[in-house]
Amino acid sequence: MAPDVENAPDYTTTDFLKLTGPDGVWAKQFGGEANAGKGVVVGVIDSGYAPDNPFLQGEPVQPLQGPAQVGVPYRTADGKIAMLKADGTTFEGECQKGQKSGATFDGSQCNSKVIGARYFADSFLQYVAPQDRAREELISPVDVGSHGTHTATTAAGNAGVLQVIDGADFGRSSGVAPAAKVSVYKVCWEDNNPDTGGCYSSASVEAVEAAIKDGVDVLNYSISGNNNSTVDPVALAFLNAAAAGVFVSASAGNSGPASSTVNHASPWLTTVAASTFPSDLVGTVKVSDGSLYRGASIMKTEVADKPVIIAAAAAAAGATNANLCAPGSLDAAKVAGKVVVCDRGVVDRTAKSQEVQDKGGVGMILVNLTSSSEDADNHVLPTVHVNAPRSLELKSKLEANPSLTVSLVKGDLTGQPPAPAPQIAGFSSRGPSLASGGDLLKPDVAAPGVNVLAGVSTIGNDGDQFGFMSGTSMAAPHIAGFGAWCSASSPLGALPWSNPR
Repeated sequence: MAPDVENAPDYTTTDFLKLTGPDGVWAKQFGGEANAGKGVVVGVIDSGYAPDNPFLQGEPVQPLQGPAQVGVPYRTADGKIAMLKADGTTFEGECQKGQKSGATFDGSQCNSKVIGARYFADSFLQYVAPQDRAREELISPVDVGSHGTHTATTAAGNAGVLQVIDGADFGRSSGVAPAAKVSVYKVCWEDNNPDTGGCYSSASVEAVEAAIKDGVDVLNYSISGNNNSTVDPVALAFLNAAAAGVFVSASAGNSGPASSTVNHASPWLTTVAASTFPSDLVGTVKVSDGSLYRGASIMKTEVADKPVIIAAAAAAAGATNANLCAPGSLDAAKVAGKVVVCDRGVVDRTAKSQEVQDKGGVGMILVNLTSSSEDADNHVLPTVHVNAPRSLELKSKLEANPSLTVSLVKGDLTGQPPAPAPQIAGFSSRGPSLASGGDLLKPDVAAPGVNVLAGVSTIGNDGDQFGFMSGTSMAAPHIAGFGAWCSASSPLGALPWSNPR
């Protein structure tokens, strides 16, 4: 007999990209992860960062003692953080103190990892009235919604960080360029309007200009953009960045699978699509008629043989969006004790499961109405996210046969071969780009963008520091990390898509 040991799943994009291990890129091309991106600064234009995230921790920065060393930050006489870079030039960043509403950031939180943190809030403060701003939002570099933390840690998070979500161990991971430094430029803000993006183009232009002056080597821009023009103000700002030698990675957009939906078509940007990668984050919907449907899931507990109801059939009085399981849309008398089938779309996926739980439900089946990603979110109750067309078959069956019961089970019980990977994600925007009257071959490259595990902000995640996200936003920072290698003068053979002879 052998002891029953709980092991962590092998789940990280750095493993998939063959960066780790004795035969990985880090070891063979850089002498280890401690040198992958050394002397390089990755600028992240996004929603800020979580100063307490383990991926972004570092030592206090001290005044310079002796000659400057490549990759070692130091405090200047005026309190800024400087660093001699691999190319022989010097980065000089600012750790900007928050305004009164963001006083938790006093300008001292930067460290030997995050050597710059600035924010650009003028447009947000001008256009969004105080009552329309998210209650949690901070007028400071601090991230509330997690997007910026996720992209920054994917590109250049510290090496060997143990990732735990709701008590579950997901193993150790790293950013693509773990030795690189990070400089944060917050331009995205949380408001109470679900139809607005919160990222103003004027702020982005300011941030790009600031990043160039600071001396970043790489910029990641996981923000939507204009798909009609290659010369809008943000694109022209990035032209200046490219002219200054800055590598820019930008997300392609999430408007796929329709053609010619790609954003960021300017030829001086690297535009990144999202792809899948092999995943063990799977659960199974087991129907009482014996049929099985698999989908994405990280549920810790299972549901056995419970009645099921289609969300639209459980609508609260006056609710018009119950099929989406929007907050307040379900009737507790109809939901209690049941598994609820909710349509994907519009409403945050985790808000759907929260509504099911709030009304007494015991589980959720999240169905894609068209083929898209299957997302392993940290739901408040057992959930399996099933993709079309199988999701449509499952929903129709349960709708037509209300006497059927379901079980939500961990793992894949279907016996079917796993979905091939990598594949371009259904949501990923496609080319060619018709911007500026052209017919441009964009996106340029794809990277993992489905169920990517990285750092998140505790503010918007009930104290969690790690989480899964999907989108071309998650793909772009992988390429930003590769750009950091090149900025550190790594040989062409270090790039995982190259084939050195």
